[in-house]
Amino acid sequence: MYVFGIVVSASDATPVGRASDALRAELPGTFPKFIFDFVGPEELDMDARNPGELLFRVLTADVQRVRDGKTISEEATFEMIVPFEFHLPPIVILGWDGH
Repeated sequence: MYVFGIVVSASDATPVGRASDALRAELPGTFPKFIFDFVGPEELDMDARNPGELLFRVLTADVQRVRDGKTISEEATFEMIVPFEFHLPPIVILGWDGH
């Protein structure tokens, strides 16, 4: 099962907070075969000037399997991530507008 890391903000009444809530609510039902790890920009270990630039982005996607007692991690292909990212903007827009 693939795990997608998505950057979202805290839940609040701002457009960004509403859009983040919409992603948390909609993505698991839209893609039930995937697991989502929602992280805040402040949780990222990076030297970016504005961690908010990463909001609503897919940071990573991988699958972990256990074979012969060892955990093997494989990254998702580009072809797998593109359709998934196609669904992010409409969800963000709906949340942003408060729907």
